[in-house]
Amino acid sequence: MRPRLIPEWRRVLRRAWSLRLMVVAGLLSGCEAVIQTVGADWLPVPMWARQLVVLAVIAGAFVARLLAQQDSHD
Repeated sequence: MRPRLIPEWRRVLRRAWSLRLMVVAGLLSGCEAVIQTVGADWLPVPMWARQLVVLAVIAGAFVARLLAQQDSHD
């Protein structure tokens, strides 16, 4: 059986906070990889703080995925 998208995938993509936070977490992880490659001497934020931000966003995505999200009216 081939996997298929749910019928309302566009609506879910627009409104799901868990997906938004997962995208933000991915972007932050990508930025962290670039910073490690380029060097972080110029950045005044310690590494543990940057990793804590990524962890908080991932935890937020986890919680948002578990919560029932109400429909918002446009």
